[in-house]
Amino acid sequence: MNFIKIVLYVFCLTFSYNSLHSKNLIIENNNRLTFNDINNLTPYDLTSPDISENDLNLIVKDLVSSDLINNVKFSSNSNNYILTIIESLFINEIYINGNIKLKNLDILQNLTIKNKSFLDDNKIIFNSNIIENLYSSIGQQNVIVTFYLEEFNKNSFNLIYEVNEKSEKYVSKINIDGNIFLSSRFIKSSISTKEKKIFNPLSISNFINENKINNSLSKIQNIYIDHGFFDVSVNYEIKNFKKKFSLNLFIDEGSRYKIESVNFLSDNEIVKSLFSKNNEIINKSLNNKYYDNFIIDSTSKQFNKELSLSNNSSLSIDHSYSLNDNDTVILNF
Repeated sequence: MNFIKIVLYVFCLTFSYNSLHSKNLIIENNNRLTFNDINNLTPYDLTSPDISENDLNLIVKDLVSSDLINNVKFSSNSNNYILTIIESLFINEIYINGNIKLKNLDILQNLTIKNKSFLDDNKIIFNSNIIENLYSSIGQQNVIVTFYLEEFNKNSFNLIYEVNEKSEKYVSKINIDGNIFLSSRFIKSSISTKEKKIFNPLSISNFINENKINNSLSKIQNIYIDHGFFDVSVNYEIKNFKKKFSLNLFIDEGSRYKIESVNFLSDNEIVKSLFSKNNEIINKSLNNKYYDNFIIDSTSKQFNKELSLSNNSSLSIDHSYSLNDNDTVILNF
């Protein structure tokens, strides 16, 4: 066999091999996108007979990076490469139905999806969870959110979220027991949960939200501590009588601590001088008096104001305390 025959033989063999192993590319499941639409999403020519499996990996990457396509599934047989296209949905408008306690705007402005955009199932489900969490944040648990698509035209849909607001517990009465220092009226005004008044419409503040109640208890406790009731305890229970719920608060105020002594602590000569000048006045106004954080904080602010007026604003005076066993406090500036 001469050289020319060998070359022709190798060429024919190679051609025969490529012919046997070349495959057609089939695009399926594309309902709204044409073949040309899909072909324009990648620099590869999808009509080419020379597409390799490596090329297909890059083609799939190009297609799924487009907003128009949610996912691409690849398969093959002896004759064909097959790309199954899962198209994204073009959403014309988003509607919220069944919502009473939250307005449409309150919901829509918190969604991660918007009108006139391409969506997939995962985004739609994720945003239904957002709606449920919004209701949870206002104290309404177990709200059910479903959704469906309504065809707007051949190429787009309206997305409708249906909200099922189940009946929730609301507080008809708040009872407070054990409080002497703080009045019941003051405590009720300080907490975020409110009684439902007969002639007033229901509001978010009327519904039972245990997170809000616990936050309110912490607030009441801190008010007592600011006034020297360091052993205060605040608890609650919710009672149901004939489908009416009452919130009962139980307060054990404990003793109110007095200031046993006042210490002025600093290594700075300017501050030492300021302390020395005010020592007698501060001791007289605070020593053996009930601890009151508002008065003490005001004293610290006055110290810092004097420092600022004397061009020493880089210095700062604060206060701390330690508790004794005999219901007294050692106060330190």
